[in-house]
Amino acid sequence: MANDRLAALRAQQSGASQMSSNSYPTQASGGGGGGYQSRRANPYAQQDGAYEMADVKESTTNLSGGTDDMSSFYAEISSLQDSIRTFNENVTRIGELHSRSLNNTDDVSAQRNAAQLDELVADTSALSATLKRRVKALERTAGSGRDGQIRKQQTALVKSKFVEAIQNYQNVEQQYRTRYKQRMERQFKIVKPDASPEEVKAVVNDDSGGQIFSQALLNSNRYGESRAAYREVQERHEDIKRIEKTLGELAQLFNDMSVLVEQQDETIQNIETTAATVEKDTEAGLNYTEKAVVSARAARKKRWICFIIILIILAIIGIVVGVEVARNVNSNKRLCPLLAYSAKTPHLSPSRVLLFTPSSCAPHSYALHIELLLKPSTMGAKKRCQFQLGTDDQCNLAALRIVGQCPHCRVQFCGDHRLPEHHSCNNLEDCRQQAFDRNKTKLESERTVASKMATA
Repeated sequence: MANDRLAALRAQQSGASQMSSNSYPTQASGGGGGGYQSRRANPYAQQDGAYEMADVKESTTNLSGGTDDMSSFYAEISSLQDSIRTFNENVTRIGELHSRSLNNTDDVSAQRNAAQLDELVADTSALSATLKRRVKALERTAGSGRDGQIRKQQTALVKSKFVEAIQNYQNVEQQYRTRYKQRMERQFKIVKPDASPEEVKAVVNDDSGGQIFSQALLNSNRYGESRAAYREVQERHEDIKRIEKTLGELAQLFNDMSVLVEQQDETIQNIETTAATVEKDTEAGLNYTEKAVVSARAARKKRWICFIIILIILAIIGIVVGVEVARNVNSNKRLCPLLAYSAKTPHLSPSRVLLFTPSSCAPHSYALHIELLLKPSTMGAKKRCQFQLGTDDQCNLAALRIVGQCPHCRVQFCGDHRLPEHHSCNNLEDCRQQAFDRNKTKLESERTVASKMATA
């Protein structure tokens, strides 16, 4: 493919020499090499235009003849990239010629520079039109499927580079149009230093500004400088008109390419929208995941707190139960011997036994307790209080506290009924004194035991 393209290039170059000599007569003029040198300084002249026209015909034929031939498509893409590179180089060269035109003081050099600039602008314009047609041809042969997607992507890439090249060309032309206008303003100020801003604007922007300049030229006392300034202003005015024409063509070309870009803009926007949606959903999913992690950690923390609280409550309950059980066991150890003693003394009252029998005693204590409850009161006469005014129940409660016997009337009495008047002793004073003296120690020990049993 590269050999065929090189052969086509040589054929076009050999056949374009006559065309170039007829199309640009300014190259033949100029004496001993001025026109030739200007032509050599611009390597992107008519041969490139003819080559591009032949290339676009060949590429269009190849693409339309076989849409599945990806090698020819890639060759066309490579050729388009080379042409866009040539377009950018032409724009750079145009900027250099504009700069040289502003700095030229020789009329011959200025004319030669203007001819080169006109020729290069025409070649660049033709190249831009060729590039537009070739890009459109690629658009029409995009196809479908995987190869079609590749074609669309490569075509969009080439198209974007071409649009950037057009914008660069527009910037260069606008920049030098501004510099040309500034140069015209300075030249007009030479002819008429006291010119108003309106007059300067009319000379720079309007075609009728030449009349104002001519009137100022007649009133100027520096005729030679004024004539040179007037001639340069006219030249700059023509340059500005040419630049504005080029800018108009570039604007139209840019609009055409923008239309091509907008035709695929919907697909690109859909892709961007989908990508934005995916990114948004991904961020939302990440936020939800972070919230879920935080919630899970909080739930686990709360579960651990509840578990620890339950353990503390169970420990407190266990401690309380253990203390109570230990206390009851200790009480049983102290009171169970009392029950055993009560079982050996059948004269004890069941109500008295109930008063000192705890619920946590050993199982045999319950049986003993029930047995004592069922037994009738069989307390002997010598062990019962003989208080005449007392009842059996009243004295049975004090049966364990028999403290003595009256020495005069020989009546037994409990601790509550120990006084002589309780058992109707005749010798009250002697009985009272003897009862206290005789039973003082026994009464005090009995009271101590009773108080300890009551507190236990």
